[in-house]
Amino acid sequence: MEVLLYVALVLSQIGSSAKQYAMKKCGAIAKGESNSIRINLIRGAICLAVSILVWIFTDATASDFFGVLIAVLAGIGTSLNLFTWILSAQKISLTLLEGVCTVGVLVVPLVLAPYLYGGESVSLLQWIGSALVILSLFLFSQKEEKKSEKASFFGSMSLIFFCAFGVTLASVAKKVYTYHVVAKGMGSIGFFTMISFLTVFLVFAGLLPFYQRRERRFALAFGQEPQPLTLRRIWPYILIAAFSLYVCEIFATVASDLPAAIYYPATKALGILGCFVLDIAVFREKITCKKLLGLATLLTAVVLISV
Repeated sequence: MEVLLYVALVLSQIGSSAKQYAMKKCGAIAKGESNSIRINLIRGAICLAVSILVWIFTDATASDFFGVLIAVLAGIGTSLNLFTWILSAQKISLTLLEGVCTVGVLVVPLVLAPYLYGGESVSLLQWIGSALVILSLFLFSQKEEKKSEKASFFGSMSLIFFCAFGVTLASVAKKVYTYHVVAKGMGSIGFFTMISFLTVFLVFAGLLPFYQRRERRFALAFGQEPQPLTLRRIWPYILIAAFSLYVCEIFATVASDLPAAIYYPATKALGILGCFVLDIAVFREKITCKKLLGLATLLTAVVLISV
């Protein structure tokens, strides 16, 4: 059974890498906050439709108030992460962005683990492995400050902070739900995924009119016309992102049944590794000795975490 959880973890990362590739492409073609909301609204609607069908044909069971609340919080966290991720990825590399998110997703959940998950403990080796994952962040990053010189420093830092906070909230909620709800037979993963995507859809549907008005006022103030979203150019990437987002969310929730000391560090280690491969193989980032050392540090961390 535990082997299947590790398989789910790997499948979740494959979905995450495909999602990151597609959304960075979307962000490069359709820039700006309104376009980020439109893109995420479309893929949120696709994921919601799929999750409703899966829920109906699997168990069609609901949960109690606590289970619904946790699923809603996960959806809010996912929404915040999706919105800010596209904007952040336009400023820094995927590897550095994933590394920054690691600090929140790794350290906070492990500190909370004894209190949230029935006294689950974290060994010294696993803490060392977690520290090495964070160390690999600084080794992977290189001259990123040049890429963000044109943007406001505080604006960029705010985006990256909320991106990390959103994914941390969603990650903790998944683990809480599987430990306190699914394990007690009070709800299913299918129901959790459906409610989460319903929340994502409603959040972006609510944000869109606000940002459209804001964008229109800003454009008129400078005598310009608001830039429309050209769906024809980005439809393939939106479909890839929607499918991979669903794969990522459903398998990440399944894999969250692993012990917290393994689930959180392994998730982020695989995430950084996936971003490293994307940066090198797809987005043509240069391979340096510093980044190779970061990769070696990351692999060492995975070994220590798994002990």
